[in-house]
Amino acid sequence: PKVGELFIAPFEAAYLAAEQQGHRATSILLTNPNNPTGTIYDKGQLVEVMAWAFKRGVHVVSDEIYAWSVYKSEPVEFVS
Repeated sequence: PKVGELFIAPFEAAYLAAEQQGHRATSILLTNPNNPTGTIYDKGQLVEVMAWAFKRGVHVVSDEIYAWSVYKSEPVEFVS
């Protein structure tokens, strides 16, 4: 995926690969904003991840430790 864009395909591929190896993925860790790139996921992207996780019965652990450390020239809305 491009920086700043979150796609469900990699999550689904990893989930299915784990399943094929006899494992069950139970959670994913999402860092928002991302360190070290500073990528901030928007509301639509986060909703997309949550919908996928709900469908698969996977917990989402959201690491937002850098939420107040966003330094951009234009204002960026942080969504939790």
